[in-house]
Amino acid sequence: MNDVGIKELLEARKRCAQIITHYGEQYLPIFERLEHEIDSRSEQQQLLKKAIEIGTQSGTRFGTQKQNCNAITFQKSFNINALQGFKI
Repeated sequence: MNDVGIKELLEARKRCAQIITHYGEQYLPIFERLEHEIDSRSEQQQLLKKAIEIGTQSGTRFGTQKQNCNAITFQKSFNINALQGFKI
């Protein structure tokens, strides 16, 4: 199983943009999919950060474990194999 991180997605988007520049807009749906995935992950990272902030304040049960909660980083992996069935 391949895990693709945000850095790999950003690099793929950059390369896809270069391909579109050289070979034309038929590759635009791939760029669009990469853009959507990057936006989705960014939004999830912001929501996770907000949830951790809320969960570590006002005397919550896990409020004393802020350090442990902050160690959780968004690493929800995007399975590149999931794209095999994706139709453009």
